[in-house]
Amino acid sequence: MTSVKPIIEKIRLTNFRFGEEVFSAVLKAAGEE
Repeated sequence: MTSVKPIIEKIRLTNFRFGEEVFSAVLKAAGEE
């Protein structure tokens, strides 16, 4: 069985970065209201 853990970690980190960007964008939009 091939190790999928590194792939899962990479996806998790990517999702975290993406979530941070979306969160800050939402905060910025809310601040401009």
